[in-house]
Amino acid sequence: MTEAITSMPQFNEKTRRALVMAGDRSYSAVKESGAYLISEDPDEEGDLNREYWDIAVYLLSNRKRSDVVIKTLQKRNKKLKEYQQLDYETLRDIKDLAFSYIETVKKYDAPEEEELIRHIPYFEKDGNLYLTCISEGDRYSYAHLAEGKVLFSVEETDISGMRTVPPELPIHQDRGTTSYIVGLPRTDLLKAAQLLSPGDLYTRIRDHLYRYLDAEERDYELFVYYALYSWYFPKCSTTPYLRF
Repeated sequence: MTEAITSMPQFNEKTRRALVMAGDRSYSAVKESGAYLISEDPDEEGDLNREYWDIAVYLLSNRKRSDVVIKTLQKRNKKLKEYQQLDYETLRDIKDLAFSYIETVKKYDAPEEEELIRHIPYFEKDGNLYLTCISEGDRYSYAHLAEGKVLFSVEETDISGMRTVPPELPIHQDRGTTSYIVGLPRTDLLKAAQLLSPGDLYTRIRDHLYRYLDAEERDYELFVYYALYSWYFPKCSTTPYLRF
């Protein structure tokens, strides 16, 4: 008996349904469809599931939260006649299909001539530290100092001339929201933060430690310098690890 062997990935039922929704269109065609922008004027004769799916893909690909996507679909849904409206579970299923589609495209359908981009959390250029930060709406950017002011940029060119962008935190598949597995500096807090002198910074860190630790004075000094050192560990071939 002869078995047919295929190199195509084996998709689950949800992914197959999502790919059927896409039809002949590319990911960029769906993502840039602008369905969300024209959803105020519903097409009562169109394929509602597909239109709602386009809206969900558009929003999710622009990193909108899962609850925002559902609320937008519900707002669009209310503009239909009552007998045409979809129930909540159907809307949620459409949102899940859109998420599945985006994840599948990212995994299996990368552009043939994809531009080489570095995704790194921080780097140094011309003596300045470029550090990833995140805004309240989950927008990523680099923060760096220039003439005493904090500036922000969504991408940079590193010292080798390569395009560099901040890496993004993963999106939870069920919730559709950002998984904050690590802490990132908040953009709004960086804007409001004062530029401290080394002495003031030392005092602030030490006073913070006083609130939570009971130790010898010389130990506090060690703890403060260790916190400062943690910003420079890449310059060393080995590093200590402080444990309480």
